[in-house]
Amino acid sequence: MLCDSNYVHDHSRHLKAVLSEIRENGLRDDLIHSLLIELKFALVNSINHDGSPLYLKRDDKFYLMLYTIHDEAMNRFPDWPHSHYSFKWYLEIIHAPVYFYLEDDGQSISPCGDLRLADGIIFDPEDMGLVIEAELLEKIMEFFKINRFTALELKEIFDNVDNKRLETLLSRNPKDWDEIIPEIGKSTMLYSIDVTETEEFDVFDEVFNLFRLSPYGYGKEITLSTAKDHEGGQYAAVVNFKDAVDHVLKFGLMGLTINTSGGEAYMSRALLVDKYELIEAHCDDERLRTSHESIFKL
Repeated sequence: MLCDSNYVHDHSRHLKAVLSEIRENGLRDDLIHSLLIELKFALVNSINHDGSPLYLKRDDKFYLMLYTIHDEAMNRFPDWPHSHYSFKWYLEIIHAPVYFYLEDDGQSISPCGDLRLADGIIFDPEDMGLVIEAELLEKIMEFFKINRFTALELKEIFDNVDNKRLETLLSRNPKDWDEIIPEIGKSTMLYSIDVTETEEFDVFDEVFNLFRLSPYGYGKEITLSTAKDHEGGQYAAVVNFKDAVDHVLKFGLMGLTINTSGGEAYMSRALLVDKYELIEAHCDDERLRTSHESIFKL
């Protein structure tokens, strides 16, 4: 079989073709439909800096930089680390804060000092890039059924933690776990990050990377908290309780501790196994699936 010498050996070539057609002809309904389907199956590339995807700042807006063709990303940034994931993966992290961005000059990298979210996505920025934002981005979110708390929403949740009823239930002995577990699902569970012994991790972005690479620490006992206190660390993340339970079971840990303002409550591995279906039913909030991407100062 004869092959066109211009054939691009990359299965995102079809996505690139749709993006080019949208750039040239505008957002017709048929092109939006084609874009949604191509994105559903697309594997795309990002450039990373200190463990987080790089954004492009343009006209005081921030855009997640994605490349449809791997070689094009490598040609532009030959010495930089990169990621190669499904488009949906990138769509989920767009709810997380912007940590580093590339200035519009295409050369300078700056840390983002404020809690800023991406305004959209820019595909193939060196190739007359196509910007996806506002209404089109919302259509894509709906198509992929992405339902996540944004970093700003998580910050509001974090600032207004109120777990009084859960703490009351946890203070009782004996404990009624059939009542406690559904209440955990209605509550805000925090994971504190202790970096007091490692001075180089006092920079916010490094704390982010430390937690993001290993949210609970491989092989370490887990302690979650129902209240914001400074004893457990200087930073904290809002976490999905079932994810913490899954971590305990996956890595063979003995259990997890819930730290409250009035003491501690321990959930053994045997208890977690026994109550797993209840935990799964009440403590698996999809909106918190990527909440560990946002770290807040206590």
